[in-house]
Amino acid sequence: MENKWKLLYNPFEWIAGWKAFGIGIIIVCATVIIGHFSNTYFIGVQIKHIPNISLPMAFLLQAIGLCATIIIMYLISLISAKNVRFQDILGTVTLSRYPFLLAAFAGFLVRPQIIDSILEGTLTDVFSIIQFSIAGLIMMLILVWGVALLYNAFKVSTNIKGPKSVFLFILIFVLSEAFTMLAVYKLL
Repeated sequence: MENKWKLLYNPFEWIAGWKAFGIGIIIVCATVIIGHFSNTYFIGVQIKHIPNISLPMAFLLQAIGLCATIIIMYLISLISAKNVRFQDILGTVTLSRYPFLLAAFAGFLVRPQIIDSILEGTLTDVFSIIQFSIAGLIMMLILVWGVALLYNAFKVSTNIKGPKSVFLFILIFVLSEAFTMLAVYKLL
């Protein structure tokens, strides 16, 4: 039973490299396509509910965040770890995005009218408030799960442990999110 739970938060002990990348990229593509239909988009680790974005733009937003994380993690790992392989970072980081597939489905809980009502300050329907709250809770749990998976991907790929791994992961996370936001801001 413990191995089944461990598979949810650290599958990288069993799968990494090109195989993890292959599985991960299929999940990432499915996430973008399903997310497009639920108006749920993934910019870095952020989950955004944005209407009227084209499917190619949705793929580009996902690619920017994924590539930024992979490249920054690889460069920092080259400096701070021994025997780091690019394909391990590529595979584990890509596979760590699998919880976002659930977020893409959860996006169907939030109708565009609810978002409009929230922005206008006119949301009074109790059912819509509950529906939006449940979707928000699901998204927050998925976000935490995704960050935990990303940290485990980093730890397993680099074999860095202890406080050093925490510090480097925070640095990687902040740099990749900042780069992603800057690139998306310039793009949009």
